[in-house]
Amino acid sequence: MHRFSKVVISTPRSRDLTISGLRLDASFYNPIKMIAEQQLTRTGLGYEPLKKLAKNHRSNLRERAFVSSENGIPLLTGRNLDTVSDDDLNYVSKILTRNVELEKLTQNDILMSCQGTVGKTDFVWQNYEKKLASEQIIRIRPKGEKIDPGFLYAFLSCPAVQSIVLNKHAGSVIDHLSTEHLDSLPVTRFEDDFEKSIGNMIRRSFGSRSKARNLLHVVDRLILKSNRLPPMEIEGIKWFDPNKGVESVVVSSKDAINTNQAGSEYRLDAHFYNPLVQLAIENIKKAKTEFKTIDDVTKRVFLVPRFKRNYVDQKYGHPFLSGKNIIQTRPTNLKYLSKSETKNLELYYLEKKWTLITCSGTIGRTCFVWENYENYTATQHILRVVADDTQIDPGYLYAFLSSQYGKLQVLRYSHGSVIDEITDKQIRKVLIPIPSEEEQKQIGDLVRSAYEKRADAIRLEDEAQEILMEALTQ
Repeated sequence: MHRFSKVVISTPRSRDLTISGLRLDASFYNPIKMIAEQQLTRTGLGYEPLKKLAKNHRSNLRERAFVSSENGIPLLTGRNLDTVSDDDLNYVSKILTRNVELEKLTQNDILMSCQGTVGKTDFVWQNYEKKLASEQIIRIRPKGEKIDPGFLYAFLSCPAVQSIVLNKHAGSVIDHLSTEHLDSLPVTRFEDDFEKSIGNMIRRSFGSRSKARNLLHVVDRLILKSNRLPPMEIEGIKWFDPNKGVESVVVSSKDAINTNQAGSEYRLDAHFYNPLVQLAIENIKKAKTEFKTIDDVTKRVFLVPRFKRNYVDQKYGHPFLSGKNIIQTRPTNLKYLSKSETKNLELYYLEKKWTLITCSGTIGRTCFVWENYENYTATQHILRVVADDTQIDPGYLYAFLSSQYGKLQVLRYSHGSVIDEITDKQIRKVLIPIPSEEEQKQIGDLVRSAYEKRADAIRLEDEAQEILMEALTQ
């Protein structure tokens, strides 16, 4: 039996055809988009096109030389806009990049992804300031005297406006959004006090996000300090060829053959003996604090089995996290599992204080379950690490696994000819230094505080969006 999609038909006006640049693709005249546009322009409050309120600019940084973080400027791409970490950032040369000062982001800029996944928005507030944005991002710089930047960000992020933006894109293979597409976007105007109140809520939200980032940066430093560990530097590697004509290191037969506390697996692939990993393990063993394996300090390290998934609308389902969701500021494109058609659904629930690690595809992404994903379900491609509270502070365990010393050890175990994988048994072999209970608690408390601030940020932004949507639809 064949199933046919419901046919959606809309009737655009000739005026719509003219102002759209004579576009003839049906998706541009999606009725949902057209209804949203009518809603924004019929509120009785008045509206102005975006180009009168902000300057829309797309970077021209197509020629760039990538360098180390010490010698470069961070470059944002579309995928960085909704993530909580800066770990995936590339850096471009300060010297070889043209017009670098003109291209730097400034506070109050609004960023929107315009290539691939279009429409993702972010706000520059103590987070991306003085960084650069790639050609995958449109920089919207509000004219401060004409509109509150925080309010404009909230407006561009609200569902009604997003439905318009998502249907303005062009491209047969990869979606593209141009500055011209945004110039004519109608921006509904309200009283100054109302717009400022929304803007203040957005600034408080992003202020909480920035505080969370800063706390986790402090945590990274404390991991080293509390365990007397040196920063990981490539200069500390002992190369077989001192001139590094060929990057090569010597591995003893004992390390390759014996299963020991360094986590050997009888592996012969060079990746497993990454010299940085060997240096990390050596530093942990030389540190003045005791060290154990993850297996020693956990109740469980496990993967859920594969199971049949029936995806449904949100009101009928239970939220289901994928690997990319756990590093987003808030999960996007979240799927929902059927409550009635998924057997033993409660077995897949996440619990507070667990550490999550992606174990298939992109390996080693981490997340702490605290004021965010309690009782969510998650894919089998996310490994669950359950701390033994009598052995270790759960927040400290997460902090170490997300540190460079933890990530390097996790990544060494990746295997697979096409898709990288790691297993729960391999994670159990990772070495972890054990500082005093007081030091563990200090780090754990900072982690918990950071995640609480992230939760506050989401709550504030959701509250602002709710107030704005109510004003737009009344």
